[in-house]
Amino acid sequence: MLFLIDCVIVILEINNVISKSNMGLPSKRRTKTSKKERSSHFALKTQSLSKCPKCGKPVLSHRACSKCGTYKGKEVLDVKAKSKTLHQREKARKAEAKDKAKK
Repeated sequence: MLFLIDCVIVILEINNVISKSNMGLPSKRRTKTSKKERSSHFALKTQSLSKCPKCGKPVLSHRACSKCGTYKGKEVLDVKAKSKTLHQREKARKAEAKDKAKK
C-alpha cells in the first residue's frame, strides 16, 4: 500500500513538472494603442542611392556598380563575362558537348 502511494506521488510530481514547462502566457492583453506604438518603427525606409562616378547609374552605398563593375574607382567585377544570358551559356554548353561527342 505504501508503494502505491509513493507511485501516485511520483506521477503527480511528474505531471506538475510537465505542466510548468509549457510556454508562458501574457498576463495582460496588449491594447490597440500599445500594439500600434510598438509597431510604429516597422515601416519601410527609403534606400539611399548615390551615383556611380564612372557611369552615373544609381548605386546602393558600399556596393559595386552592376553596370560598369567599379567600386571606389577600381574595377572589381568583370561585367562582360556576366553579360551573357543564361540562355546563351546553355547554348554554348550544348555546343561543346556535341563537339566532344563527335571526337
